[in-house]
Amino acid sequence: MAVELKPGAVNQIKKGTVLFEEKGDVSFICAVIKGHISAYTEAAGFQVTVGGFIGVADIFEGKYLATYVADQDT
Repeated sequence: MAVELKPGAVNQIKKGTVLFEEKGDVSFICAVIKGHISAYTEAAGFQVTVGGFIGVADIFEGKYLATYVADQDT
């Protein structure tokens, strides 16, 4: 994991920060309450915006299915 998150807390992430890397072990499921997170895979990319979750689909594989990067302060 590229950033240290505190469980059960509101974490502030700076623009450009990598939250999770593709194929890394799932350690957190996160809700986006401010900002945007981009998710990149070898095949595609998409954004997770306010109200979206990171890690929910990934948990079934046990590995992150994308690399998640903060597009802005989040």
